[in-house]
Amino acid sequence: MNQTITINDRPVVFTPGQTILEAATAARSEIPTLCYMEETGHRDVCRICVVELRGSDHLVPSCSTAAVAGMEILTDSGRVIESRRQTIRMLLANGRHNVGQDIFPT
Repeated sequence: MNQTITINDRPVVFTPGQTILEAATAARSEIPTLCYMEETGHRDVCRICVVELRGSDHLVPSCSTAAVAGMEILTDSGRVIESRRQTIRMLLANGRHNVGQDIFPT
């Protein structure tokens, strides 16, 4: 039985068992991801896909949070955008981003 959540004030029908990201994608509502790879099960690592749940004090990763009927989700609030910016800044500042050169030295 399908149920409904709200994404950016738009009703979205989902099937129980779907994550927020899966429901949003099916409804053609974009949420950015970096680590999410459906075929490998790799998710909930990068935190780029965080969304805000109205009434909640913290952001949640949409790739691993189950959609629950009645949820009101914001994908582009100020809190969400700033969190994504900070995450990208940390990833860029913290990592070695030229992996190919490390694996295949010349």
